[in-house]
Amino acid sequence: NLVLRSWQAVYPYPDHRAAGRRAGPDRVQSDFVLFQRIAPELRKVHPQDARAPQECGEITAHSFLSLRFDATYDVPSYRRWLKQAGQHRAFRLHRRFLQHLQGERGGRWVLKAPDHVFAMDELRAAYPDARIVISELVANSVRRYGFTSEEIVRRSDGSFTVTVGPRASAGNWLPTGGIERYQIALRFYDTAVGVATKAGREVPMPSIVTRSCP
Repeated sequence: NLVLRSWQAVYPYPDHRAAGRRAGPDRVQSDFVLFQRIAPELRKVHPQDARAPQECGEITAHSFLSLRFDATYDVPSYRRWLKQAGQHRAFRLHRRFLQHLQGERGGRWVLKAPDHVFAMDELRAAYPDARIVISELVANSVRRYGFTSEEIVRRSDGSFTVTVGPRASAGNWLPTGGIERYQIALRFYDTAVGVATKAGREVPMPSIVTRSCP
């Protein structure tokens, strides 16, 4: 099996003059070391290594058609544009990117990116023979596993509520599929809340409230 390495996502063609001097894994590792000096506590949460596997959302980011940017920056006009444009072109680039890295070698790519959950049609169009594994997610008939900043329904003041339960509910509803135990994850990307800024104490954090039990 083949996996995407962190340095490959940045320099898929390190020998090309456009990549600049010292392009390759050592340069990416140097960038990681510098970043870890800026945010030393980050390595406890997310270890980084140039030769370690990387999420393939880094590939679609090269097309500028990626939920990565919507999750990182609050730009409503980009969000609307991305929704209208779709991600078919992004996944065509994704396929060509992997074909370039693979060359004439055989093997199957094993990839991972949470963003792909929200672009399954585009993914299947680019990879009709792909085997899709959804791990640690609650199976449900509506195929709803989470919300991005693009989809969440907010109040006029910007706040929002997510209802988690087996029965359908208006607004932001996450179905539990009838299981009794589950985990809820909240992910931040380059926000004011994080181990790097240590601003968590200054920003209101979400609360979890039990309303009723089925």
